Amino acid sequence: MHNAKRAVLLFATVVLVACAGQVKTNTSYDETVNFASYKTFAQPPPPSSAANMPGYSEIVGRQIQDRISMDLQQKGLEPAALDEADLQVSFTLGGQERQEAEYFTGWGWYGPGEFTTENYVEGSLVIQMGDRARKRLVWHGYGVEDVFSGDVNQEDVMKAVDAVLANYPPAQGTAAK
Repeated sequence: MHNAKRAVLLFATVVLVACAGQVKTNTSYDETVNFASYKTFAQPPPPSSAANMPGYSEIVGRQIQDRISMDLQQKGLEPAALDEADLQVSFTLGGQERQEAEYFTGWGWYGPGEFTTENYVEGSLVIQMGDRARKRLVWHGYGVEDVFSGDVNQEDVMKAVDAVLANYPPAQGTAAK
């Protein structure tokens, strides 16, 4: 009986996560910046590690950078040398261990309820863009997703990159406060 409840719970969780869109994003930016004036971008080498994200390596970092590059090129920006680019783009990837607890009430007179917990990692991807000439941050976006396997899943990370960069360039006048 316990395994049947767990299977139903797991199935319901998978369905809810799939329907929820998974990656929650937010962005903020400098409202005084004309983002249409930026024509080029560059990225420094990827981080060598990611806090609490088993499976991350510099190879994964380069794959993230490739996806960032692809997304920005689709938006009309061109890659350039780090010391010549209009925008310098960097990212960080990390995770925080979390625990979800649920209490299921008993089925009428069938007995007491059941308390269950599930450990997971709340993974986060942060992408930042700095104006090289002005030497200041002009755009910041992040995405958060619950990672139940504990390992970096390449497909999920690429979806997170796409989700965060979907908000670039910002619609002027709608900055996060």
